[in-house]
Amino acid sequence: MNIQALHLSRPQLQRGVSLVELLVGVTAGLFVMVGALSLFATSVQNTRRMVAESRVQQDLRNIADVVTRDLRRGGYWQNAPAGTVATGAGTTVTVANVYSPISATESSAAGGFSYAYSKDADNTLATGESFGFSISDGVLSMQTASGVSYPLNDAAYTTVTAFSVEEPDAMAAGIWLGYRCETVKSVATPGAPYIFVRQYNLSITAQSALDSSIVRTLETTVRVRNNRLTGNCD
Repeated sequence: MNIQALHLSRPQLQRGVSLVELLVGVTAGLFVMVGALSLFATSVQNTRRMVAESRVQQDLRNIADVVTRDLRRGGYWQNAPAGTVATGAGTTVTVANVYSPISATESSAAGGFSYAYSKDADNTLATGESFGFSISDGVLSMQTASGVSYPLNDAAYTTVTAFSVEEPDAMAAGIWLGYRCETVKSVATPGAPYIFVRQYNLSITAQSALDSSIVRTLETTVRVRNNRLTGNCD
């Protein structure tokens, strides 16, 4: 028998992988990698959205807290007794509260209001005693005692798109106090004393600057501690 022919007729053992097997393996690896990258990208996107949404909600709560706390002080007057009791010798004199007015702009997109409260007892409204809130270019600002507007949000992260102020109609009617006068003043008597309970409904809408699909609205009601008193018992 020809030994060389017998050697050549034996099947050759395969070493390594074939080109087809290599391509199949690479393709399978790519599918796994694409799936992993897709899962990672989805996780990153969801985390980013969650952080942006948390930022918007936190900014809204902070803004509402600042507005509520300061507006409640509107109309405060250190010399308030002078406006509720008669003073003077031989005459009946009452002093008007110059800090009482609260001016509200009822607008869904550009609402705001201004108010004042006393820091002394001189019965004179000074520049440093006027305050307010207003919206401009996506920023809700607070007028501080120095007359300088201070932003309550960073438009690079959260944009305030609407700030509305509404005074319920039920609060517009005053409570007659003429029966408390020494000489009763009827409802029809000009200058009869009335007290007005002041309450405002606030609505703040904000949008994330990082994800425009995130829009949240916070609504709250603010009850001003200092009621407005008009008229007198003179």
